[in-house]
Amino acid sequence: MCSLVHRYDEMAEMVSEIPDESEALVELQRYYRKASLLYSLPLNHFIATVLSLAAHTLQYLYDKLNAVVFVFVASKRRVYDV
Repeated sequence: MCSLVHRYDEMAEMVSEIPDESEALVELQRYYRKASLLYSLPLNHFIATVLSLAAHTLQYLYDKLNAVVFVFVASKRRVYDV
């Protein structure tokens, strides 16, 4: 993960610089193509994995919350029925 973050920061820094010469612009275009092919796919996969894990965790917590609420309501009914 750290290497992906480092690469993304490196890409952002490299692309944010404005080249002074045409040769530097051509080199920047080459770097951008290479970086977009090599680094963006793993970064997108990493983000998708993290978001999927977060969604599953939230669903689990939501299910647990519903179970606790229903148990609480059921226990209150027993108290009022007595």
